[in-house]
Parts: sequence; C-alpha cells; structure tokens
Amino acid sequence: MGHAPLDRAVGGWPSPGLVEIVGRPGSGRCHLVRPVLADLTRQGRSVAVVDPFGEWHPTGWPGTRLDRVLVAQPSPEQAGWTAEQLARSGGFPLVLLFGRLRLGRSSARLHRGVEQGRCCLVVVSEKHEQALSPHLRLETRGFRPEGLQVNLVRQRGGRDGVSLCLPKSDTLA
Repeated sequence: MGHAPLDRAVGGWPSPGLVEIVGRPGSGRCHLVRPVLADLTRQGRSVAVVDPFGEWHPTGWPGTRLDRVLVAQPSPEQAGWTAEQLARSGGFPLVLLFGRLRLGRSSARLHRGVEQGRCCLVVVSEKHEQALSPHLRLETRGFRPEGLQVNLVRQRGGRDGVSLCLPKSDTLA
C-alpha cells in the first residue's frame, strides 16, 4: 500500500478487492492511494482513473508516470458502469473511482468486475456508499502534526475500528 503502518494493519490492498476511502476534501484521501499509483506506473503497469467531476489533478501525484494512466470522465450516471468495465477488462491492476456517487445496484456489479478482472477498485468519496460492501473501508480524518489520521472502519476478516497515524514521511512519498 505504500504506508508501513497501514500495510501492517490491513496486509495491503485487496486484489481482487473493493476499497472505499471516505473523508472530506483535503482530509488526505488521495494520500492513501498515491504511493501505489506511483509504484504501479513506475513498473510500467497501467492504472485507470474514473473521474466524473474532473477532480483528479495529475500535478498532485508526484512520481506517477502519467503516460501509464488512463483517465475516463464519464457522466456521474455512467461512472459506476465505466469503473466496472475497466475493472472487468483485466488490463488494470488498480482502478480509481472518484466522486460523490450513488452506486445503488451497480455495487454488486463492481464486485463481479473486480473478481473477473482480478484488480483492486478504490472508490474515493466524501461519504460512504450505503450499497457498497467493500473489502476494506478507510476514513481519513486529516493531517495532524504527527501525521495523517486514518480510521480502519471495515476490513473483511480483520480488525475494525482501529485508528492509525501515518507519519508525515510516509504520506509524502
């Protein structure tokens, strides 16, 4: 995952698996994903970003090879379907889905897509999606002097309700 305390707590990104990262804007949500995105693209692997609201800014992702990032900007209504198709394709070890979405019935299809494509789909949003049943749900609480505060809200077969502090050196990679 790129963050030693988080890696120890959850054992890495589930793959195949569905991850939900929630928190208010500016709370550090993207800092959790940035190291894995950079690592995968430096290895020459492609990743997909589904960004229906135009919120993903490449300049905020240092170390990421942008030539290895596919950015899709569907309408909000088509974002879940787009993420499902990219996950199902098998062409991406990681698919990021950004936005304030209501996935509803498409959440079951997202699970089938990640299983079929053997990838990790990360949903990054402000509030947790009721219909989504992720393998891992993280909530970012913002930066403090000691580092990024993260709550492990849900982990299948693991520990729930754990609070972590990711040191600043870990979050700036």
